[in-house]
Amino acid sequence: MKKPFYKLRWELKENDFRQDDVAYCLGCSTIHVGQCLRGQAPFRGHEMYRILDLLHVDHGEMSEYFPAEDCALAEKKTAIKNRRVA
Repeated sequence: MKKPFYKLRWELKENDFRQDDVAYCLGCSTIHVGQCLRGQAPFRGHEMYRILDLLHVDHGEMSEYFPAEDCALAEKKTAIKNRRVA
């Protein structure tokens, strides 16, 4: 099974962006970016658009970089985690 957000990870690597670079641009922690890229936490809408802007990718290509199945996996993992905490 391939890692979540494969194309996004590849594009970030090709452009020499590290997780801390992305976190700085998003105004969030490196931990949050790492969790999102591993599918452990969902990306927020504004974060997805900002990352596409950072990579100079047209917003119309969002589904290629943020596939629905990867986003759904992150949502599911977050819901399970929240049930354990409650």
